[in-house]
Amino acid sequence: MTFNKNIFDLSNLGSLFILEDKLSINSQTLPNKIHSIKNHLSKHNIGPGHKIILCLPNSRLFCEYFFAIWEIGACAVLLSPLSTEIEIAQVASNIKPSLIIKANGKEEFLFDFTLTDKENILILHTSGSSGKPKGVMLSRESLARKMETYQKNLPNESFLNTLCMLPLNFGHGLISNFLFPLFSGQQVFLAPSSRLDIYSSLGETIDEYGITCFSSVPSILKIAANFSQAPKKKSLEKIFCASAPLDVETWANTLNWSSGIRVNNMYGMTELASWIAGDQKSADLYEENTFDYPWGAEVKIVKENSLDEYGEIFVKSDSMMTAYYNDPENTKNVLTDGWFKTGDMGVVSLDRISLKGRRDNVINLSGTKVYPEEINQIIRSHKAVQDAFSIGLKVREGDADHGIGCIVVPKANQEINLSEIQELCRVNLSPYKIPSQFKIIEKIPLNERGKIDLASIKKIFQIKGRVI
Repeated sequence: MTFNKNIFDLSNLGSLFILEDKLSINSQTLPNKIHSIKNHLSKHNIGPGHKIILCLPNSRLFCEYFFAIWEIGACAVLLSPLSTEIEIAQVASNIKPSLIIKANGKEEFLFDFTLTDKENILILHTSGSSGKPKGVMLSRESLARKMETYQKNLPNESFLNTLCMLPLNFGHGLISNFLFPLFSGQQVFLAPSSRLDIYSSLGETIDEYGITCFSSVPSILKIAANFSQAPKKKSLEKIFCASAPLDVETWANTLNWSSGIRVNNMYGMTELASWIAGDQKSADLYEENTFDYPWGAEVKIVKENSLDEYGEIFVKSDSMMTAYYNDPENTKNVLTDGWFKTGDMGVVSLDRISLKGRRDNVINLSGTKVYPEEINQIIRSHKAVQDAFSIGLKVREGDADHGIGCIVVPKANQEINLSEIQELCRVNLSPYKIPSQFKIIEKIPLNERGKIDLASIKKIFQIKGRVI
């Protein structure tokens, strides 16, 4: 199938099954409800260029409103259904939408609204894990290009029965796990997001509905592999994982749980309209944070200093964001001559891209750069360790790092012997890379998207507002 700019043409749409309601929706029944919502919005003079905030959970109502918004040429602004009234108000004050649809389905029409360029049809917000969330504007053209790129580089036939259990208010869930299979004419089984019972019964769900593909984040895979019955009916063909680093042990445990279905680790971000690369060319081996050369994009490495071991990854793609909404300063900081500064540090070869950590997370000890992921991988190799995350320690924000802190998560029914961890670091790391402080906790703090919550981690090393 060839995609064009009119990607919301409902004639291209596959079918939907809403798990919570046991409700099937197809390309014949959905347009009727969408048409009704379109008429409703038109009566309020809402049309092209208007912005509508959706705070709805994964549901029939979300699907109906979302596609109705696109059908009238308006811009959908997606927020988490868990957003507080204060959070919604903060976004609305910046976005100035015509309408807010809240989690209970209540509509709030606003009169102090502004219009956006008619080409901008989607605004997604970054996770805000390391700062204030930013509104990423995506155009009709960029989303069409993304669909075309996926069509060329992803196994379309494996998306026949796609399970979507990720939040639809961020790119990974919406674009890669929902829109792509739908606009490929496939069936999407839409599950509630952020539900432990869904993850812990994943194998049974796969068998019941003949699921052929699903996308996930590492935290969901860990729950499934440890608590869910393995799928038995052999319908599953593909597993994708993105949004957070996937460690070797979780990859291997999922491989065993799924009876040999390899997890394809994917690389992307909201500003690039989700995935731009994966590790699909690899066979049985898995290398953390290493991907095939990106699809439909150029990449380059930019180093601050020629002596630096790694540089920042820049990407140029025809499917990336227009800008951050109403935020010219941050837009200018990341967009330069058509290149997007990803904030990821790493190396690039002719056929591979390898990530070494986020630029903002690089630990700077008196001018010497330490990449946390190098430390984390070493500590995760200990038989009693489930996960690890390292961070620079400061006396106060804005100061240079004076040491390295590392939180360590033990495996179930295991105790951590810190002397063994320290010895493991001594053997495998240069002295200056060895953490000066360790904190043993039950799990690494994550936000609803499965990304690491840096603010919460910093608090673990704080006493009365000071990092120790």
